[in-house]
Amino acid sequence: MPPLKEFTLFMELPKNVRDKIWELHRENRGVRHYFSDVLMSISESKTSRHYAALDTETNTMVRTRLSRKTLETYWDKNSRPIKGESDDKVALEGRSWIYTSYGTDAKSIITATKPTKSPPYSTATYGITLFNLATGRTHIRMNYTKDVVVFEGLYACLQRMFNPRRKDPIRWQDLEGHWLENVQHLALSIAGCRHNAEKIIATLPKLKHLYLIVQRDRKCSHGPPRGWKTFDSQRHMTKHKFMPFDLFRALHPDKAANPCECETDTTRAFAVERAFKRAFLAEYKADDVDITVVADPY
Repeated sequence: MPPLKEFTLFMELPKNVRDKIWELHRENRGVRHYFSDVLMSISESKTSRHYAALDTETNTMVRTRLSRKTLETYWDKNSRPIKGESDDKVALEGRSWIYTSYGTDAKSIITATKPTKSPPYSTATYGITLFNLATGRTHIRMNYTKDVVVFEGLYACLQRMFNPRRKDPIRWQDLEGHWLENVQHLALSIAGCRHNAEKIIATLPKLKHLYLIVQRDRKCSHGPPRGWKTFDSQRHMTKHKFMPFDLFRALHPDKAANPCECETDTTRAFAVERAFKRAFLAEYKADDVDITVVADPY
């Protein structure tokens, strides 16, 4: 049976029951937070940071953006949780575009074809709605023990997390006191692993899982792995809903018949994996972090 995406009688339940359901949902969800630097125009070399949150259980986008009312309800002026809230209030610096989609299957940023014209985009065309957030701070909700953070453009995303216009190289000292220090499950696009960024990631003190994501061709005629006939969601995904690289290579349909640019060669993937393992070894964390090369099945 497919997962339930809508419960039409929810609002007829007593308020205390509804509140308990929401509390359980926040505690047991499996959210994946996508951060990406996106080329906004073909004619102009301008990029914009995009953010999206995907519920890996229902394959739908979820609302993680916090409204002013929600902020005042669950956190005090010093960002300390109240009313037993277990999630963290995370600030997104500068201008961001937030993907939202409700009622239909979601596409991750890594899976979706990126729009190349100025927003607003047609929901009918792209299946998503984007909100332009004014320059300043926008807050999202994040649970470090359960949620996964995904960086598509690792180094560019890191720079824009501190200052959208920053040009200076990121240093490990910049992470001190930042919410990234609390992240336990992190996924990085291998194509974005440049400028010795592995040495910065290796300093994260609470990291438990590091997933290195191989390149997926957005125009691949076979679509995302979750739609392949040979794909089994129970056997072919990791704990955090990624697809091990060896299975991705073995199950990928014949590229000779339908050529694509999906990364099935091991050369670059394992070279990046070795670089990260050396970086964690230098930080005496080689045994503390599970490093895995994967594909994004969404």
